[in-house]
Amino acid sequence: MIARLIGRSMFAALLAVASVAANAAVPTEFRVTSDGSAFYPAQPLRKGDRLQVLSPYLIDHDSLFLMRCVDGCQRSEIVRSWNGRVGGTGPAMLESVTLQQDGEYFFVPRTFSLSLQHRNLQACVSLLRLHEMCEDASAMTIREVKATPELFRVRLQSGSWIWVRRTAAGPVPATPSLPANATS
Repeated sequence: MIARLIGRSMFAALLAVASVAANAAVPTEFRVTSDGSAFYPAQPLRKGDRLQVLSPYLIDHDSLFLMRCVDGCQRSEIVRSWNGRVGGTGPAMLESVTLQQDGEYFFVPRTFSLSLQHRNLQACVSLLRLHEMCEDASAMTIREVKATPELFRVRLQSGSWIWVRRTAAGPVPATPSLPANATS
C-alpha cells in the first residue's frame, strides 16, 4: 500500500514536470473499439504529432502497443511498445513518442500469463524490446474510460491505467493553391 502511494506521488511529480516542460495538450478525441480491445484517435494523426503515454501503475505483465495501419488497415505495424518490466519503465511510466509518418494509429493492450514457462516469458520480453508482439500475449479489454479533450484515460481489465494525450501537432499539410489565372 505504501509503495503504491509513493509510486503515485512520484508519478504526480513526473506529470507536473512533464506538463511544464511539454507544450500544452492538443485537444484530441479518442474512441474505444466496440469489443473494448483497443482505442484510437478519432482523426488520423500526422508526422510530427507527439503522443505522451502515462501510467500511474502499469502491472508487471501488462503491455501496451502503439500500432499504425498499413494498406488501409489490412495490416498493421508496431510503432512502440511499453511494459511494466521492460525498458526500465517500472510501475510508473511517462514517455513520449513522436510519430514519423501520417496515418491511422491505435493502441492495443496485452498481458502475459504468469503461468507462462520461464523460457516463453523471456522470449516474450525479448520481443517487446524489439517492439514485436508475442503470440503468447492475451488480449485485454478496456473496463473504464475517462476522457477530456486534453487527456484520455483507460482502465484495463487487469487494473492498470493508461493515460494518453497529444502534446504537439505535426504540421498541417499545405493546401495547393490555384494559379491566379485559373477559371472555375
